Amino acid sequence: MSWIESGRRWPSGWVVLVTLIASAWLGTTAAHTASQAKAGAAPSIKITTVPPRGEGPEKVDLIAGTVTGVNSRECKVVIFAKTNVWWVQPTAAEPYTSIEQGGKWEADIHLGYEYAALLVQTSYKASPTLDALPGVGGNVLAIDRVRAKQGRSGDE
Repeated sequence: MSWIESGRRWPSGWVVLVTLIASAWLGTTAAHTASQAKAGAAPSIKITTVPPRGEGPEKVDLIAGTVTGVNSRECKVVIFAKTNVWWVQPTAAEPYTSIEQGGKWEADIHLGYEYAALLVQTSYKASPTLDALPGVGGNVLAIDRVRAKQGRSGDE
Protein backbone atom coordinates (compact mmCIF):
# COMPACT_ATOMS: atom_id res chain seq x y z
CA MET A 1 0.00 0.00 0.00
CA SER A 2 1.35 3.42 -0.97
CA TRP A 3 1.76 6.35 1.35
CA ILE A 4 -1.20 8.18 -0.28
CA GLU A 5 -3.43 5.07 -0.17
CA SER A 6 -2.78 4.74 3.55
CA GLY A 7 -4.77 7.94 4.10
CA ARG A 8 -1.84 9.71 5.69
CA ARG A 9 -1.50 13.41 5.01
CA TRP A 10 1.59 15.40 4.26
CA PRO A 11 2.77 17.53 7.15
CA SER A 12 1.51 21.12 6.69
CA GLY A 13 5.08 22.45 6.36
CA TRP A 14 5.64 20.21 3.35
CA VAL A 15 2.44 21.43 1.70
CA VAL A 16 3.60 25.04 2.08
CA LEU A 17 7.07 24.20 0.71
CA VAL A 18 5.71 22.31 -2.31
CA THR A 19 3.26 25.15 -3.02
CA LEU A 20 6.06 27.74 -2.90
CA ILE A 21 8.30 25.70 -5.20
CA ALA A 22 5.47 25.18 -7.70
CA SER A 23 4.58 28.90 -7.64
CA ALA A 24 8.19 29.92 -8.20
CA TRP A 25 8.56 27.45 -11.07
CA LEU A 26 5.34 28.65 -12.75
CA GLY A 27 6.37 32.31 -12.35
CA THR A 28 9.80 31.64 -13.85
CA THR A 29 8.27 29.70 -16.73
CA ALA A 30 5.78 32.51 -17.48
CA ALA A 31 8.51 35.17 -17.41
CA HIS A 32 10.74 33.06 -19.64
CA THR A 33 7.90 32.54 -22.13
CA ALA A 34 7.20 36.30 -22.22
CA SER A 35 10.87 37.12 -22.80
CA GLN A 36 11.06 34.53 -25.58
CA ALA A 37 8.04 36.09 -27.29
CA LYS A 38 9.65 39.53 -27.09
CA ALA A 39 12.98 38.16 -28.32
CA GLY A 40 11.16 36.43 -31.19
CA ALA A 41 10.01 39.79 -32.58
CA ALA A 42 11.93 41.06 -35.58
CA PRO A 43 14.52 43.72 -34.71
CA SER A 44 13.25 47.22 -35.42
CA ILE A 45 14.30 50.83 -34.94
CA LYS A 46 12.17 53.97 -35.07
CA ILE A 47 13.21 57.62 -35.04
CA THR A 48 10.66 59.41 -32.81
CA THR A 49 12.29 62.84 -32.43
CA VAL A 50 13.41 64.35 -35.74
CA PRO A 51 15.87 67.26 -35.84
CA PRO A 52 15.26 70.27 -38.09
CA ARG A 53 16.91 70.82 -41.46
CA GLY A 54 20.33 72.45 -41.34
CA GLU A 55 24.03 71.97 -41.86
CA GLY A 56 27.34 72.99 -40.47
CA PRO A 57 29.57 71.86 -37.63
CA GLU A 58 28.16 74.36 -35.10
CA LYS A 59 24.47 73.42 -35.43
CA VAL A 60 23.27 70.50 -33.32
CA ASP A 61 19.91 69.20 -32.15
CA LEU A 62 18.36 66.15 -30.50
CA ILE A 63 17.46 62.97 -32.32
CA ALA A 64 15.81 60.13 -30.42
CA GLY A 65 13.98 56.89 -30.94
CA THR A 66 13.25 53.36 -29.86
CA VAL A 67 14.33 49.83 -30.69
CA THR A 68 12.51 46.54 -30.19
CA GLY A 69 13.21 42.86 -30.70
CA VAL A 70 16.82 42.88 -29.48
CA ASN A 71 18.92 42.60 -26.35
CA SER A 72 20.02 46.21 -25.78
CA ARG A 73 23.37 45.04 -24.34
CA GLU A 74 24.26 43.33 -27.62
CA CYS A 75 23.37 46.20 -29.95
CA LYS A 76 24.04 49.90 -30.58
CA VAL A 77 22.52 52.62 -32.72
CA VAL A 78 24.58 54.30 -35.43
CA ILE A 79 23.14 57.63 -36.58
CA PHE A 80 23.85 59.37 -39.88
CA ALA A 81 22.96 62.90 -41.07
CA LYS A 82 22.98 63.59 -44.79
CA THR A 83 24.19 66.77 -46.46
CA ASN A 84 26.38 66.05 -49.49
CA VAL A 85 27.13 62.55 -48.05
CA TRP A 86 25.97 60.57 -45.02
CA TRP A 87 28.02 61.71 -41.98
CA VAL A 88 28.18 59.44 -38.92
CA GLN A 89 26.90 61.13 -35.75
CA PRO A 90 27.54 62.54 -33.25
CA THR A 91 31.22 62.32 -34.35
CA ALA A 92 33.51 59.91 -36.18
CA ALA A 93 35.39 59.42 -32.89
CA GLU A 94 32.13 58.46 -31.10
CA PRO A 95 29.86 56.86 -33.70
CA TYR A 96 27.87 54.56 -31.38
CA THR A 97 24.78 55.54 -29.38
CA SER A 98 23.85 53.30 -26.47
CA ILE A 99 20.39 51.83 -26.03
CA GLU A 100 18.78 52.25 -22.62
CA GLN A 101 17.18 49.25 -20.93
CA GLY A 102 13.67 50.19 -22.12
CA GLY A 103 14.82 50.35 -25.75
CA LYS A 104 15.12 54.15 -25.91
CA TRP A 105 18.09 55.99 -27.39
CA GLU A 106 18.98 59.64 -28.00
CA ALA A 107 21.88 61.83 -29.08
CA ASP A 108 22.71 65.43 -29.93
CA ILE A 109 23.83 65.42 -33.55
CA HIS A 110 24.92 67.80 -36.29
CA LEU A 111 22.13 68.75 -38.63
CA GLY A 112 21.42 67.57 -42.16
CA TYR A 113 18.63 67.29 -44.72
CA GLU A 114 17.87 63.67 -43.91
CA TYR A 115 18.60 61.34 -40.98
CA ALA A 116 19.10 57.60 -40.62
CA ALA A 117 19.39 55.38 -37.57
CA LEU A 118 20.88 51.92 -37.92
CA LEU A 119 20.32 49.22 -35.32
CA VAL A 120 23.56 47.27 -35.36
CA GLN A 121 25.35 44.51 -33.50
CA THR A 122 28.22 45.75 -31.35
CA SER A 123 30.70 44.28 -33.87
CA TYR A 124 29.57 46.74 -36.60
CA LYS A 125 32.33 49.10 -37.74
CA ALA A 126 30.94 52.56 -38.50
CA SER A 127 32.42 54.49 -41.39
CA PRO A 128 32.85 58.29 -40.91
CA THR A 129 31.04 58.96 -44.22
CA LEU A 130 28.97 56.96 -46.69
CA ASP A 131 27.74 57.70 -50.21
CA ALA A 132 24.83 55.29 -49.62
CA LEU A 133 23.42 53.65 -46.51
CA PRO A 134 24.01 49.92 -46.03
CA GLY A 135 21.11 47.51 -46.35
CA VAL A 136 19.75 45.29 -43.62
CA GLY A 137 21.85 42.15 -43.25
CA GLY A 138 24.96 40.94 -41.46
CA ASN A 139 25.66 43.32 -38.55
CA VAL A 140 22.90 45.75 -39.62
CA LEU A 141 19.66 44.54 -38.02
CA ALA A 142 17.26 47.37 -38.94
CA ILE A 143 17.20 50.89 -40.43
CA ASP A 144 14.91 53.90 -40.15
CA ARG A 145 15.33 56.89 -42.43
CA VAL A 146 13.48 60.23 -42.19
CA ARG A 147 13.56 63.67 -43.79
CA ALA A 148 14.52 66.58 -41.57
CA LYS A 149 11.71 68.64 -40.05
CA GLN A 150 10.79 71.67 -42.14
CA GLY A 151 12.40 74.92 -41.07
CA ARG A 152 15.99 75.52 -40.17
CA SER A 153 17.58 75.16 -36.75
CA GLY A 154 17.01 78.29 -34.69
CA ASP A 155 14.13 79.51 -36.88
CA GLU A 156 10.81 80.06 -35.13
